[in-house]
Amino acid sequence: MHRAAARQLSVSSRRPRGSARPPLIGKAPAQPLPCMQEIGRSGLARNGPVAPAPRAHCAPMPASILVFTHANSFPPGCYRLLTEAWQVAGWRVLATPMLGHQAQHPVTANWTHLVDELLAFVDRELPKQQPVAWVGHSLGGLLSLMAAARRPAQSRAVVQLDSPYVRGWRAGLVRLGRLTGLSHRVPPAAIAHQRRNHWPDAEAVRAHFATKAFVQRWDARVFEDFLRECFEPHPAGGLRLRFRREVEAAIYATLPGNLS
Repeated sequence: MHRAAARQLSVSSRRPRGSARPPLIGKAPAQPLPCMQEIGRSGLARNGPVAPAPRAHCAPMPASILVFTHANSFPPGCYRLLTEAWQVAGWRVLATPMLGHQAQHPVTANWTHLVDELLAFVDRELPKQQPVAWVGHSLGGLLSLMAAARRPAQSRAVVQLDSPYVRGWRAGLVRLGRLTGLSHRVPPAAIAHQRRNHWPDAEAVRAHFATKAFVQRWDARVFEDFLRECFEPHPAGGLRLRFRREVEAAIYATLPGNLS
């Protein structure tokens, strides 16, 4: 990765424990990104409606295109409320499909092929080198950064939402874990491998997840989107996870260690 480009384009929402929350938008580009900070602060992980920022602060830019990339194991439809709020703010939103499930784009070390898959999606949807703002949650934030580093001329901004950076000596441990195979045998990859993958019906799915702590923090509409988007018919009957467990685990086990 081109380190200078990565430093210039990266805007991360991660912060030290106990520090004040920074704005989601860092150094402004030549034309400001409308409403990103306000919508980000409204949050989908809180009870209550997601209201777009006042229109006075949301002047759309010409051809303002936002490419959104999902987190590991969460299909893009889970973010419906967020993407709709951006659309109200004047953005044209392109949400990447579930990454890592195509044979031509396997999950490998440092997620090289996942970046290829993201860029191939953008190339199918837009004219060549059409400027975009890259936005991503967790996995999606890192892929957005790496995509922008490959194509700085196409990139207006990068916004990362809770993306996992591994640097310094920890990056060395990540590389060692991949070489020894330990990265597949420790959390979070090991947890993903063992994740439950069959329910008899939709009501069983709802009952299983409704009491989870992370679901309790969600807007109720996000939970409904989660139930609709994250499950599919199981060949043996009932329902299973739509985002395959082995893909989720492989993504965790191949976390980039080359972003220092």
